Amino acid sequence: MFSAGQRKGVILLLILTMVYLCLRGWNPGRDEGEAAESLLGSGKGNVVAALRGDDEREGVYTLPAGATVGDLLRSAGLELPTGAAERDRKLNNGDRVTVLSAGKGAPAVMLDEIPAAQKMVLGIPVDLNRASLEDLERLPGIGRKTAEAIVRYRETEGPLKSLEDLKKTGLAGDRRIGEIRRYGFAGEGKAPAGGNE
Repeated sequence: MFSAGQRKGVILLLILTMVYLCLRGWNPGRDEGEAAESLLGSGKGNVVAALRGDDEREGVYTLPAGATVGDLLRSAGLELPTGAAERDRKLNNGDRVTVLSAGKGAPAVMLDEIPAAQKMVLGIPVDLNRASLEDLERLPGIGRKTAEAIVRYRETEGPLKSLEDLKKTGLAGDRRIGEIRRYGFAGEGKAPAGGNE
């Protein structure tokens, strides 16, 4: 029926298919959004934060909800001085902690956010009220004109209270808002998935 070479090819194809499905987090009982969350560990009860500045420990870390900067540093094998104010700051989904070399003493840290493009890759929603024009353009459902209109709205009216403000102002309809909601949020007080506060 099959030659030896064909059997090897079929077996290889089956193995590659299984590896692909495992890496994708495939489970026939879940949708793709749930699979992505499980791969990142950014579902309820976890926070995803990045660490940079220390080449050996740089990366993206998944920690329990309520974790602090000190918790992130400890999980990376670093410590801040006991009195450091940043040590007890609670981490939000998408925070980025940069370790600054302090010479001979303990390191200092700088806190900011993971860039929007990286948040999207990690499955972390982007805050439309904090995103730059360029970051807004990267979001599916938002082109250059809509991004410019959102920035203008924020400058004249203040922050968006919810994604529904996009509809009220004529910037987007229900379908586009549904598409944007998968990747971003506005004014709801927290990101839809993963613990931003």
